[in-house]
Amino acid sequence: MRGDAQQSDGVMGSARISFALELGQQPQRARMCGFGDKDRRPITPPPCLRLLVTDRLTGQPVDVSEIDTSFFILSVDLWDEAAGTEVNLVMHHSAIPSGGASPESGGDPLEDAAPGSITRNLIGSLATSAYKLYDNQDRLGIWFVLQDLSVRTEGTFRLKFTFVDLAGPSHKLITSGSVPVLCSVFSDPFVVYSAKKFPGMIESTELSRKFAQQGIKIPIRRVA
Repeated sequence: MRGDAQQSDGVMGSARISFALELGQQPQRARMCGFGDKDRRPITPPPCLRLLVTDRLTGQPVDVSEIDTSFFILSVDLWDEAAGTEVNLVMHHSAIPSGGASPESGGDPLEDAAPGSITRNLIGSLATSAYKLYDNQDRLGIWFVLQDLSVRTEGTFRLKFTFVDLAGPSHKLITSGSVPVLCSVFSDPFVVYSAKKFPGMIESTELSRKFAQQGIKIPIRRVA
């Protein structure tokens, strides 16, 4: 699955370059982690995205070995199944008494509960740097690996991935405090289950194993 490439002017020297994101590994399922962080289960398999870099004048791929990826950043957001609404935030109806009442003191925790608070629904490492890695066909590419993502609530969602280059154009970063989005892409829908309905984590894929062999910290499930 490839995202729409957007032309970038003034990045990587004087060349006019276009970027596109391709999902080499789609998220499939996860177990909801609720509003505590002690038993957080990551989305499996971990989303892995390849960045495609093309010289738009020649239409040819740019040699990966010639690309400085030091300032390449990919961020991720949570969207609904239809990819129409961002759902990064969720209301947490806290059961902590606001007036000092507690079950031990005889107070009603529902009547005395503090007003709901808003918290992030997607948690974990929400941005990552680029890595030059070899895939299953031993092709060198620019990859983003997001192995530390969890969702608090159950449902069907998509992830939206957004790529920026913090190295340029520098004048926009200085004057506006932001840099342009160079490309973005949505994942396929994936399901977040309650603990009772969760069918289990996806077995480690060949791509995950390949990246782990190259030093990426991906939890690998050993085959018995």
